[in-house]
Amino acid sequence: MGRQIRGQRKGRGSVFTSHTKHRKGPGALRALDYAERNGYIRGVVRELVHDPGRGAPLVRVQFNSPYKYKKINEQWTATEGTYTGQFIYCGKRGAASLFSSRIRTWLHSNRSFCYGNMHAFSRVDI
Repeated sequence: MGRQIRGQRKGRGSVFTSHTKHRKGPGALRALDYAERNGYIRGVVRELVHDPGRGAPLVRVQFNSPYKYKKINEQWTATEGTYTGQFIYCGKRGAASLFSSRIRTWLHSNRSFCYGNMHAFSRVDI
C-alpha cells in the first residue's frame, strides 16, 4: 500500500493533526438570498483579521438584515486595498467596484470586481 501523504494523515488523532487552535473561522461569501438575486445589499467592513495558517487576511463585513431588525456578520478573504469602514456591495445590481461581490453570469465584460461566484449556490470566492 505504501505510506500516506502527510496531508492525508491530518485529523487522524496522532502527531499529524492540524493546528487549528487560533483559527478565526471559514472564509465564505454570503449565502445568496432574495436581496442578492434581484437587487443588492450593502455591507460595511468592520475589521481585518489575521488568520494563522492562511495566506491572506480575513475581512469581517457587517450587513443589516433585510428581514429582521438585526445585524449579519460575514467574513471572507480580504483583497489588497481593503480598509475598515469601506462599503461593499453584494448582489446583481450593486455598484460595481473592485471589492464588490457578484455572480459571474451577471457581470459585463468591462466591469472590474473582486469576489465572484461561478454558480449561484456556491459560496466560495474566486
